[in-house]
Amino acid sequence: EKRPAASRGIAALLKSASVLYVEDDADVREQLSLFLSRRVGQLYVATNGQEGLDLWRKHRPEVVVTDIMMPVMDGLKMAAAIRQENSSVPIIVTTAYNETDFFIKAIDLGIDKYVIKPVNTESLLTAIQKCAWAVKADLEMQLAATVFDASSNAIFVTDVKNRIIAVNAAFCQITGYCEGEAIGQTPALLNSGRHDAGFYQEMWQRLGETGQWDGEIWNRRKSGEIFAERLTINAVKNVCNEITHFVAIFADITEHKQAEAHVHHLAHYDVLTDLPNRTLFNDRLGQALINAQRNRCRAAVMFLDLD
Repeated sequence: EKRPAASRGIAALLKSASVLYVEDDADVREQLSLFLSRRVGQLYVATNGQEGLDLWRKHRPEVVVTDIMMPVMDGLKMAAAIRQENSSVPIIVTTAYNETDFFIKAIDLGIDKYVIKPVNTESLLTAIQKCAWAVKADLEMQLAATVFDASSNAIFVTDVKNRIIAVNAAFCQITGYCEGEAIGQTPALLNSGRHDAGFYQEMWQRLGETGQWDGEIWNRRKSGEIFAERLTINAVKNVCNEITHFVAIFADITEHKQAEAHVHHLAHYDVLTDLPNRTLFNDRLGQALINAQRNRCRAAVMFLDLD
């Protein structure tokens, strides 16, 4: 029988997770170790806090499950040592003690989950699953932040009212505006004046209909210099399919446009005199004939010699 996609996803998530399990009771440790080893990707098992800390430092498992009362080093001291080295590691406590002091210390350490002994295996698995999801989400956020900051393309994010809420280093480098100058402004900050209202109306219409716009646009740097960019804008929607943000990515293509214009000029103007050449004449004549045919009228050509 096939499992639902969500169940398969959870199982795959757990199979990719590494877990440190610390328990001094041999019987409990043996039972839960067997249960967990069949469900998580990598399981490290320790009999006390010091052994658990050593294993964590060596293998850096993503989730820690620990008892509190243990010889050599208890679970809370181990958790405190781990948190000093990595404050984001999810830690799950299994305990039979209901004393307030233990819970206050655990809260101070930021313990993520509690599972009361005797341990319900499904409750423990659910707690590990939630911690694994948190780890995955945190890694994805870190990766996204790294890509955002390291991208050679300029990136900026606006809210639904089109106010800039985040920019990356490339944005500041290309536009000349620092983060503090851009945050809270609208993209009109870069307006070059080269595009009319119809251009922006078409842009917003397409964004509303398809959630994306892509094209070339002329903008202005802080210095006043006009530059060309290849711009892509994507709408970000929530679970209710409502637009919440816009993410814009652009590259400075000014040099490319200048090179393109130079090649065009070389092809259509005489190198010595800089006068229009036969190629440009044929191009303009062809356009005139097409317009005449489209409008059902005539086109006149006048030839003047140098005198």
